[in-house]
Amino acid sequence: MMSRRREQAWWLFSKELKDTTVVEERDEDQRGRPYIVTPLGARVKRVLVCGQVTQKRAEDTQVRLTVSDPLGPVYVNVFASDFNEKVMAEAAKVNVNDYIVVMGRTNVFRNSEGNLYVSVNPEFLRPADEMTRAFWNFRTAHLSIRRLYAIREAFKLENPSVQDLVRLGYTEEEAECAIRAHGHYREYDFQKFREMVDIAFTVAQVDEKVQENKDLILDYIRNNDTDGNGCRYEDIIIAAANRNIDQAQVDEILNYLGSEGEIYEVSVKRYKAL
Repeated sequence: MMSRRREQAWWLFSKELKDTTVVEERDEDQRGRPYIVTPLGARVKRVLVCGQVTQKRAEDTQVRLTVSDPLGPVYVNVFASDFNEKVMAEAAKVNVNDYIVVMGRTNVFRNSEGNLYVSVNPEFLRPADEMTRAFWNFRTAHLSIRRLYAIREAFKLENPSVQDLVRLGYTEEEAECAIRAHGHYREYDFQKFREMVDIAFTVAQVDEKVQENKDLILDYIRNNDTDGNGCRYEDIIIAAANRNIDQAQVDEILNYLGSEGEIYEVSVKRYKAL
């Protein structure tokens, strides 16, 4: 007996989930969760999201997390069961302000007023360092923009088809997304979404630069502790200035490296790497 192919996990920003209004109808004999169709045309049951934990509510049988990416919050609900003991254990260790990456199934709820809410039930939950977050932001922004371009081309055509868009250089998946967006979200503000994605690009670039600066300063401290008594603060400032890192940034990075256990202050204004 052949196993079923696992559902694709879409890399999506929170806003794309938040703005979703379409849930595919299912036949009575169909099991499992329904697909949602997002404003950018993704047909989704599973997602991969990444961000900072801004709220946590822990109970005996569940942990509720609010995870914020550059475009807004995603709601992550972890329920205790025999199937996800590891995920529950990871969620229990998470603290507010931690960064995490989550892969899981989408869950939909429609209130009495007809408003749709999408949350995520994790199958995988892990801490995310700055490089992971920057990569997730970059890749998710890139994939979103590719679909936005395809959608723009679809709206230029009177009766767009997947084949039309593939001929323009889009993948079949991008083309299918564009056709779904064209059919379900004709009044959606795609330009506003694009502007918000540009913000995510900026955040990712800043995160990457901050990590690069941290690595530079840590490497300098490791490689220039020539007498074993630690690097002088003044020398670190000069070396950083040569790489266009100002004193305020250096102070912030030194504090961060100290809190992470990467360095310690041997004596006043002298730093040593661990």
